[in-house]
Amino acid sequence: MNGNSRTLRIAAVASYVVASVTLIAGLVLTVSLVTGASRAVSLLDTFSFLGLGPLTQMLARPLQAALITAGIVSFVVSVIISGLLYGLGSLCGVIRQLSLRVTALEKALSERGKALQ
Repeated sequence: MNGNSRTLRIAAVASYVVASVTLIAGLVLTVSLVTGASRAVSLLDTFSFLGLGPLTQMLARPLQAALITAGIVSFVVSVIISGLLYGLGSLCGVIRQLSLRVTALEKALSERGKALQ
């Protein structure tokens, strides 16, 4: 059971690390999309100098709303995924502790059975 315990410990730590990285990456992606939304509108203003002013004004608001919405959705999805990975790490820790307790109980019962014979 020692190898199984070690594997579960590694799986729990890896799950915690991946959960943290997922949350940080989701936060960075959200900030990038939200700041990119305002920059996209200012980049569309450059096309207004080419005579495409009405077209850029028509596209600016939906593009900005779409980028902000994508940022919010990416953050929510990353929070959900990191929460699930954190739960997986917790479950691996509980399984490891339970496995160690069952091994100790089996050892105690086998010793008790030998003593009774």
